[in-house]
Amino acid sequence: MALVGSHASDEPASGDSGSARQRDHTQHPQVSTRTHASEDARSHEPGSGVTRLLVYSHDTFGLGNLQRALKICEQLAAEIPQISILVLTGNFESHRFPMPAHVDFVKLPSVLRQARNQYVARYINAPFKDVRSMRRDLVFSAFKWFAPHVVLVDKVPTGVKGELEKSIRWFKKNKPQSKLILYLRDVLDDAPFVRRMWQQRRFREAIDRYYDAIWVFGSPHVCDMVEEYTLPESIGRKMSYCGYIMPNFQLRDSGDVRQELGIQTGRFVLVTGGGGGDAYKLMKTYLESVEGLRKSANGDPCPEIHSLLVLGPEMPVAERRWLQARADPEKVRILDFTTDLLSYMNSADLVVSMGGYNTVCEILSLRKRALVVPRGSPVNEQLLRTTRMEALGLLDMIRPEDLSPETMTLKVKQALGRNGTLRPASEVLDTDGLGRASRKVSDELRTWMRS
Repeated sequence: MALVGSHASDEPASGDSGSARQRDHTQHPQVSTRTHASEDARSHEPGSGVTRLLVYSHDTFGLGNLQRALKICEQLAAEIPQISILVLTGNFESHRFPMPAHVDFVKLPSVLRQARNQYVARYINAPFKDVRSMRRDLVFSAFKWFAPHVVLVDKVPTGVKGELEKSIRWFKKNKPQSKLILYLRDVLDDAPFVRRMWQQRRFREAIDRYYDAIWVFGSPHVCDMVEEYTLPESIGRKMSYCGYIMPNFQLRDSGDVRQELGIQTGRFVLVTGGGGGDAYKLMKTYLESVEGLRKSANGDPCPEIHSLLVLGPEMPVAERRWLQARADPEKVRILDFTTDLLSYMNSADLVVSMGGYNTVCEILSLRKRALVVPRGSPVNEQLLRTTRMEALGLLDMIRPEDLSPETMTLKVKQALGRNGTLRPASEVLDTDGLGRASRKVSDELRTWMRS
């Protein structure tokens, strides 16, 4: 486990956390976690019986889109014989995640969302239009030479700034019996913005013309897409709700995890910011609340609280170092990143997190008490999701504008002071997203084979 780092005197300048997205390779060794296919890998030639699935992951910020895509791939690889899956991703952290046999990925040049629908090259010094052209051509090459039977497209029907348009036109013209499917998370963004963007970028026309189906990994109890975003009947007919994507558990024993962290008595709070790209304010506020958490209202000591902060691999170097320098190692431990977050989450008495789709699903699947601080900009998806989940009694939240050390201290103490069993998410939400996705892909493949 990584403990706190060297000391520094000043908080990082705003420029360190934004435009210059540094990567600290010394703290992030690129160790392969690849699960290799068997030696007798099947041929991909026509007639070989191999089913080819291509997944386009929209991932211009954070790890959520890629993690969601890989969970779907893992389920499909486990349940569908002779499937071969190719994932297209621009996420630089893709090498960190284990991939099942018969799954590989093409790494696209990374781009960064700076504001709603505004992107820049993330690492290479090149105009965005050149990077977009490079990505478009790589995507087209994958469509053409991998020749998939089914394509799953994440979130944006035409890809980042239209980079999918050439590929999906070619795909539907040259492989008309193959299936093109759009999949969406439970909430997109504010309704007026979504309506305007879908109209300006002609998403409705693209769906009507090219897409065979839309799968929503969510619930109409949280967001009714057709009603909220005023989608036409033609799109509504293609849309179905698959339920939430809950993780498959491979957990270490909670006692072993606590022993690793040196926790023998007291309460354990896990603080996670997902990918970490914009988690600095949450982490800083929590650190500033630590002293208050150790004292009662009258100043007497409280039961001991042990804290673990998992910063996320996309947190800028300057912000990460500032947090490491100010964390008291007697009270707080810090990890940059872990692929075993679920084991820490399962062992915690309370999870403090942001409101990303995957994190919320993990919290709900483990039935953990949670205090969620959603991102408030530039996209309101997390705020909408967290507000509606709180209304269903599934978690507690602090609104972004209310975040302060004092509020954090009060809310954490309240959460740790509650007793009783949490309401199972399955009582109010469909949680069979992975199983239903597998069945739907199998159905599409059977339809393709018959045709």
